[in-house]
Amino acid sequence: MKKPKMSMNELEFSMLSQFGTPREFQSGELVFRKGDASGEMYFIVSGSVDLKFEGDREDKTIGAKEYFGELSFVVGRNHRSATAIAATLLKLTTLDQTAFDRLTELQPHLVLKLMRHSCAYLLESEQELTEDLRHRNNQLQETLDNLRHIKAELDFKEIQAQTDELTGLYNRRALNTQLEKYIEWYRQTDNQLGVLMIDLDGFKRYNDSYGHQVGDEVLILVANILKKAVRADDFACRQGGDEFVLLLPDITKTRGRAVAEHIRRAIDELPPIPTGAEHKVSASVGGTLLRCGEAKASFMERADKYLYRAKESGRNQVVWEGCTL
Repeated sequence: MKKPKMSMNELEFSMLSQFGTPREFQSGELVFRKGDASGEMYFIVSGSVDLKFEGDREDKTIGAKEYFGELSFVVGRNHRSATAIAATLLKLTTLDQTAFDRLTELQPHLVLKLMRHSCAYLLESEQELTEDLRHRNNQLQETLDNLRHIKAELDFKEIQAQTDELTGLYNRRALNTQLEKYIEWYRQTDNQLGVLMIDLDGFKRYNDSYGHQVGDEVLILVANILKKAVRADDFACRQGGDEFVLLLPDITKTRGRAVAEHIRRAIDELPPIPTGAEHKVSASVGGTLLRCGEAKASFMERADKYLYRAKESGRNQVVWEGCTL
């Protein structure tokens, strides 16, 4: 899109020169710097000047009979939007506020033409800026969309990596990651952290008798029981095979025992699968609370010890903190 050319014809230029002050700059000499206070506009008698805008705006070179710096009188007090440097030996006619006022009084048609040209230029610049901003916004939106898509993919892959495919519970990898966070939470609060270790009784025999497809169906039913039993901040995990782990933050001893017994009973009450099967599913549960200053390995080993005790004591029962329920 071509901007209006900021120039005057010979007659107009001659008339303007009567109101201005002549100035001369050597090639490479600074006329004004971006950010300087404005107060004059310039008409080029001969030579050329480089206008350097910096940033993303394109620099330009203008020559004889053209003018620049007119924003001094269009928008009042402002600062230079570009740096002006003489590209060659440069002869100018400068117009300050006093001279501009005299020109307005004696040659209003020239001032009107100046203002029309300047306003047209500003409007064109604004349209280009608006279009550029629109283009940049579109690019930014596209970039943000791509970033969101990438993040969503990464989040999805991370969720996949930490989720048990069969049951939809977290897996052992997630447990290893989250256990540290739960223990850190415990250390920063006055609340208790509990853990339940759950193991299905005789599950290998169940698999051998009815096949892995039926065994998978049982694991899914057990996982659903755990999902219903946990709160929003609890953590339910299939550790592998027929072993499950629950982390219970902000839990009391009484509440932890109740959750463990509820889960054991719900599993015990599952109907025979398949219908008419001789064997029923049951579970043994070991549970404990994290002790002050205890490492995670000791915490989990103690829960596992109580699970083993539940197995040894006849299965289908809960051992909480060493006590059989």
